[in-house]
Amino acid sequence: MTSTASQSSHVRLMDQPTLKPHAKRVEAASVEIYLNPRVQSARYLLYRRFDPPQDVATVASLCVFHGFAEHSGRYVDMAVYFSQRGVQVHLVDFRGCGMSGGVRNQGTIREFARDIETCLQQVDPALPCFIMGHSMGGLTVLRFCIDHPNLHLAGVIFSSALFRLHPHRQKGYFKRMLVWFGSFVPELFVMADVDPLGLTRDTEEVMKILNDRFCLPLMSMKLACSMVWEPYSVYPSGCHRFHYPCFVFHGEEDQLTDPGASCGFYKTCASEDKTLHLFKGAMHELHSDINRDEMHDMVLKWMLPRAERAKPLGAFDEYLEAYDKRQRQRHRRLRDIRTRIFMALVFALVAWLVLKLWSRGSFGSFMNLLSVFALSSGIESERS
Repeated sequence: MTSTASQSSHVRLMDQPTLKPHAKRVEAASVEIYLNPRVQSARYLLYRRFDPPQDVATVASLCVFHGFAEHSGRYVDMAVYFSQRGVQVHLVDFRGCGMSGGVRNQGTIREFARDIETCLQQVDPALPCFIMGHSMGGLTVLRFCIDHPNLHLAGVIFSSALFRLHPHRQKGYFKRMLVWFGSFVPELFVMADVDPLGLTRDTEEVMKILNDRFCLPLMSMKLACSMVWEPYSVYPSGCHRFHYPCFVFHGEEDQLTDPGASCGFYKTCASEDKTLHLFKGAMHELHSDINRDEMHDMVLKWMLPRAERAKPLGAFDEYLEAYDKRQRQRHRRLRDIRTRIFMALVFALVAWLVLKLWSRGSFGSFMNLLSVFALSSGIESERS
């Protein structure tokens, strides 16, 4: 297996800050290091890897991405569960979240999608790869999959994904426009209306959330704008471009994100291999709800048969190099098109002005004025 400590053209392990072995926060993690992100609005990202025991064969990789106002540390129990059953688990704190660098909660969904790229560069290319996103992480995973339709992903798992806010939380068009105007002041922070009692039925988990200093209920207007508007760019308009095998599950009593939107995504996405499950009585955070063991078992049973027949992820670094090259070519073509459109508009405006002056019989006066202006400019240049 390729070592995650090897350097690549995209991701380098940072010299500072460094997590020493004795300073590891999570003892169950096989690797706990900082990575340089591909987009440098954050200086470093915290990354954790959980390897299966030596006597258990590794059958697949699973990358898990957290939601808003939380961090990867809340998924350690899930990571331990899957790693003990032969699945290598990768966790990362998005920029501005948890112990990663960057301004707190000031990223965007598209920037978080670049952090997914950074995480996937650490995955063993010889293993089938699954990716899983919860809530805001689910929206980010969908954005990533739409932007990267040609990856060899064994499957995608959506946990209470933010395809839409719950109906009683959805904002009207006027309020969404106010949020958009607020994005011009990205340093402005607002309090997110998230009730910890509405996240899980497990009171111990609620207390953990309240006592976790990395679970910040604040968001910048930049992030708020991204979370309000990005769902409309990928659902339902982008569903026809999603073709990976997917497992969509949601808690029926979720009061933050809309279970109906998960059902809608299941019906409209272009995937031929798709599964939907609604957990009766469950709330938003299924990974910390009282029926989390049932959810873990269901996800594992869904993954294992697909891991047997899926292709390995392959060399993700090479894929990114080709992808970046295509993106640069695309941006260059778009820039050329914009330049040509601008020049055509300028030419049309000049032609319209000339015809207008000609029709009024003022074209000769206009040309005389230009001649006088050119002559005076020449005289001034000679004097200087």
